[in-house]
Amino acid sequence: MSQPWRHPAQQRRVARTHRELPKQRAKPGGPATSRPAGTEGGDVPLVAHTLITNDSIADGRRGSDASPGTPSVLRGLARRLMASRPARVIGSDLLVLTAAAADVWLVTPEKAQTYSIWLSWIAVAATLLRRHLPFVSIILIIPGFLAGWAQLAAMIVLGTLAYRYRVSWLTAAGAALVWLARFVLWPWEDFLEQNWRAHVRAGIYGVIVAGMPVAIALLISVRQELSARIAQLAASRDRESRLQDETVRAAERTHWPGRCTIWCRTRSR
Repeated sequence: MSQPWRHPAQQRRVARTHRELPKQRAKPGGPATSRPAGTEGGDVPLVAHTLITNDSIADGRRGSDASPGTPSVLRGLARRLMASRPARVIGSDLLVLTAAAADVWLVTPEKAQTYSIWLSWIAVAATLLRRHLPFVSIILIIPGFLAGWAQLAAMIVLGTLAYRYRVSWLTAAGAALVWLARFVLWPWEDFLEQNWRAHVRAGIYGVIVAGMPVAIALLISVRQELSARIAQLAASRDRESRLQDETVRAAERTHWPGRCTIWCRTRSR
């Protein structure tokens, strides 16, 4: 009969009890060992205690699993939201809008021109068009980047444009506009007063600002294309293996009646 599972500490107690029982019985005139009625071993109380403890622990665990807490509910809600495409679109648009607005709000100086502030916030609002009309969105953003502070909005929309059209004249035109808006300093008089070192530095920063979102978007698009091709290759291999297995089974079914006929003829001879 299989013994019930015991904790290591309880196993040591049971073993010590078994070692001490013969010594107690061997003592002359010693008190008789008291046993519960209907039991045949000295470790029955320990076994019963072990079973009760394990059952109570299991019941406690089942009770804790049956009543889900707040984190599990939040995780389930997050999974449902991630599985819904409208929820992902709305969440990403809100995130982009918040980041662009925070960039403009934190960088705008106290004594700024009114038209610069308006152009910057128009550029922030134009980020909502990036999914459907990315090139129109970047044209609306360029004035807010040139005469304002909508740099992050321009970079985000340029990345969306490069992801949508890959390497095309639209992507090149958008990158050139972003580079020009970063290179030219507004107002125009301040730009003309700069020396050649400042112009070189502004050109380098313009390449970084315009090139980084394009590079990231192209890398993401290439990765997705590679993943799709790998999935297609895996599906074609599975299809080929299934066709090969079906061909082998069909060949076996075709050759089996002929083998049976030959075997029957040899047996009849």
